[in-house]
Amino acid sequence: SSLISCWGEQSRRPVAWLSLDENDNDLRLFLSGFVAAVKTLFPIAVNDMSELIQAPNLPPTPVVTAILLNELERIAQDFAVVLDDVHLIQDKAVCELLSLMLRHPLRSMQLILLGRRDPLLPIASLRARGLTAEFRIRDLRFTVDEAAQLMRFALGLPIEKAITEALVRKSEG
Repeated sequence: SSLISCWGEQSRRPVAWLSLDENDNDLRLFLSGFVAAVKTLFPIAVNDMSELIQAPNLPPTPVVTAILLNELERIAQDFAVVLDDVHLIQDKAVCELLSLMLRHPLRSMQLILLGRRDPLLPIASLRARGLTAEFRIRDLRFTVDEAAQLMRFALGLPIEKAITEALVRKSEG
């Protein structure tokens, strides 16, 4: 989360952020949060979806997804939407919506999923189609040399290698 947050601050494209929790395992609540996040960037966007969420019955998930994607496609500016803690999503309809969104990426929207473990999404098929960029824990861990360089930069003096090794081992990188 911290890495993507820093990236978002430096990004040329605006970034909407949605922190997910167990309550988002309901398609209507998930869509409400997603639409609200997009509206933080583009207040007059996704109005049809806002109205659809208020309807007594939602159409089938593929129809909802098509409506959402069509509305998002109307946004001319490049932007990103971050879904944080996506590993908490277990609901079939929400997972179907996300799968369909990932299978049909928009030219203007970058969808960023953050989680502590793989979400219930077809990651392997998305990977095979070249539709994902993944950063795993092994990609984010510091080596001993990188940690030593960071410590030297942060503290302004070198740290003994044994201490750096112990810090890397204790912090798991």
